[in-house]
This record gives sequence, structure tokens and C-alpha cells, in this order.
Amino acid sequence: DTSLASYCKSTETDCRTGKMSGKGPQLISRLYGHHTKEINDAIYVDAVAGGDDGGIISIGEDKQLLIWLKRDSGGYWPSVHEELSAPASALEYEPTDRRVYVGLATGVILTYAVQEDFNAITYIGSLAAHKGRITGIKVDKARGLIVSCGRDKMILLHALETNHVLSSYAVPAWVTVMDYDPSAPNIFVGDYGGRVHVLKLAKDTQKIQLIAALEGHNGSIRSVEWVRDIGMLFTGSSDNTVIMWDIGKCKGEFFTLRGHKATIDGLAYSHQTKQLITAGSDKKLLVWDVGTNVWKMSPDWQKSDKCQICEAPFFWNVEQMWQEKKVHVNRQHHCRLTGKAVCDTCSPKESTICTMGFELPVRISKEAEALVTEEDLVARCRAFPLGNVSTFMRLATMSKKQVMITGSKAGEICVWEMGADILSTGGVSVTAEDSDFTSAQADVAAEVSEFSGETKSSDGPRVTHTTMYDTGYDGGEGADLLSQLDD
Repeated sequence: DTSLASYCKSTETDCRTGKMSGKGPQLISRLYGHHTKEINDAIYVDAVAGGDDGGIISIGEDKQLLIWLKRDSGGYWPSVHEELSAPASALEYEPTDRRVYVGLATGVILTYAVQEDFNAITYIGSLAAHKGRITGIKVDKARGLIVSCGRDKMILLHALETNHVLSSYAVPAWVTVMDYDPSAPNIFVGDYGGRVHVLKLAKDTQKIQLIAALEGHNGSIRSVEWVRDIGMLFTGSSDNTVIMWDIGKCKGEFFTLRGHKATIDGLAYSHQTKQLITAGSDKKLLVWDVGTNVWKMSPDWQKSDKCQICEAPFFWNVEQMWQEKKVHVNRQHHCRLTGKAVCDTCSPKESTICTMGFELPVRISKEAEALVTEEDLVARCRAFPLGNVSTFMRLATMSKKQVMITGSKAGEICVWEMGADILSTGGVSVTAEDSDFTSAQADVAAEVSEFSGETKSSDGPRVTHTTMYDTGYDGGEGADLLSQLDD
């Protein structure tokens, strides 16, 4: 297919020199021509019918459920084509009994049994679970549970065999994404208002209980992944940022990663290399070295009516200008390294601060220039171009190779090989020209917010509210908060 050429020319961009260095994700399969609208999800199924090659199950806004199998030609072709009654918005596959669970925009969950050779499916039943679009489904076969969430602002727990409602929990806004940890068990949900809710199931009653409510993003949560091995919760948002919530160490720390210039459409953690992979609407794939580095929390922005370095009043400080008998037109900026409120004269330069997640150059004050270390300048992510805006992203292992599966609004699915040159340590940062929302624009937004009495700062997400149970835990290194709560 000649149209593959534009996709295969994916190379790593050294954003400081503008040169290409190394290979990017290589497209190995492109599934198209059958879905006619946006792909909402796709799952890779390993070793179909005992063979070496697996299949791909996909759903979309075109009311279709497809199962793709690899043919002798090397390409994929649908072996199952199921017409649904409404757009399919959520997908789950249970490999032990080969069950496919499909959530619809009408709030119904459909269950299908897949034939061993994946050439046919059998309808099992339906569950009228939600009153709105379903946005997430997880099946806990060991406990006999179906966990689901939707735009009716509800997280529901159903019995797998009887479909009876066991428990429910309501959040303030649409639930947009969900992850589930069966070992605890814990539920992680993100909502349209930018909140992240960490929930648990009570041991005896299986009631859904709140562990923590994390407010940090300034936009809706678009992706969430809990990595129990390292005690980190990763969330991506429409505010163009990714937050690493360090839940495992119980210190209340979080680290904001700023490298994309558009909505975070998907993220996935590679356990092999301890790296985080994020895909954004800016058609870029970023690989972050999150497991091998020490991170610093960015400071809170300080409030002041005058520059905290030269003491010149900002333009709204009429009282000081009256006392000095002098008119000032100084705008307020903030140093991203110290958090101080400064004027333009005292913050003429920009710098990356990669240890705080600032992969794009941001404003720093004169006095902070000497505080920027060599470690702060070492890039912690690498950027690779993607051919399309991704509607979702998943990592999988295909024929002993780590691959990435993405979908598009045009109805096509791409399978990318993630080579060793991509999932490796070291890298180059994204470029300053890539950022539409510059530090100057951020300062303008901060000025408007502060002048109007709002408290939200525009340097990125802040934790504004956290509710946690008292566990009596001393916050030892590497310990897991969630397992402590289970105890």
C-alpha cells in the first residue's frame, strides 16, 4: 500500500537542532476500509486458536464490532462483522472464557462468546447498566464482578452471573475513563471536570468506597493508568498535561509532565523499560523516562502586587503607584523554578526544567538562572511524529515484539512496532516552536485570573483537594498506600 509511506517515515526529532536522529515507531499493519467512523477502542488478542499470530477486536462510532485476523498475505481482514444497535463506546475482553463485553452509547453492555478460531461470535446477553454513554468496562472473573462507568456520573458494580447491582458510586461530572486493579481491588476513574477518584471495594460488603479525590488537572481526564509495581497513577488530560501521582510513597507528591501541545489522547506504561508513552492530538508520541529519574515538584505560584525582585508595582497596584507618583505598566509573570511573581525586566530568559517536567522552555527569573543545574537541562522525553490524531492507544506484545495500537477518527487502526531505539533511556526534548501555549500566554491567563479574583494558576495542574483515610502509615520508601488501606 503506497499510502503506508507517509506513516513509515517516523523519526525521532532532535528539537534543539531540528535534525532527525534515529528511527521512530514503524507501521507494520494498517487496518482500514471497514470502520466508517471514529475508532473508540481496539484490543490485541494473543495467539488465536493456538497459532503464532493474534487477532484484534475493535469497536467504533459506526455501530460495528469487528474481529480482525492476520492473513497469509501479512495483512489483517475482518473474520467477524457484528452490527450493533448503537455506537460502541467501551470494550473489554476476558481471555479465560473468550468473552467480549461491549458498552454502548445507550448505557447497555452486550456480552458475546467468541469461537475458538475467532471466526464467529455468539450473543450471550445484555445488561442495561447506565442511563448514559458507557465509558469504561472491567471484568473481574475471580470475584465474579463487572465494573462499569458512564456519562450518567456513576460507577456501578454488577454480579457477573446474575447482573444484579451490588454497589454504586456517584461523582460530580461525567466519568470519562477508568482503570481497575483486581489485586486490591481498587478503581481509578477520571471525570469531565478534571478530578481523579481513587476508590476501593470493601472486603465483606463489596461496597464502593472513596480513598482519595485528587483535583489537579485543568481539563477533562482523557486517559488513566495505574502501575502497581511502582506505585504510580498516570493521568492525561485535555489541558495538554500528564500528571504522575506518587501514591505508593504516601507523601502526597505529584509531578506534571508538559511536552504535548494538545489533548492527551492516550498513555501506556512499558514495564520492560520503565517508560511512559503518551500520544496527543498534536500527532506526536512522547516517550518519558519516568522510572529511572528523580523528579521535583514544581512550586506553587506566589501572590504579590509587586515584583518580588525589584519591587516594581504591577499595573493594578494603584496604591503604590500613587505613593511613588509614577505610572507603571508592568505585567505579572511567574518564575517556573521558584514560583516568585516577577516583572518582565526581571525575567527576560527562558529555559527547560526537565526535572520538573518542563520539556518546553519556560520563563525563569534572573536570580533563578544560576539555580538551573545541568541535570535540569537533561531531556527526559523523546518526541516522535505520528501520522494521525489518535483516538486511543494501547501497548501489546505481538510475536515477542512490543507494539502499539492506535485508532483514528477516520476509522482506521494502526499497529506500530516499538523498537529498542524508541524504548530506551536518554533522549532529546520537544521544541519550543511546538508550543502554541507559550509562557507569555500563560502569564496573560494568570493575570486575567488573578485580576478577576480566581485562584487557579495557569502554570499547570495543582492539587486543590485531597481526601484520604488515616492509615497510621509512616510513608516508608516504596510502600503501597492502597495495600495499607486494604489492611
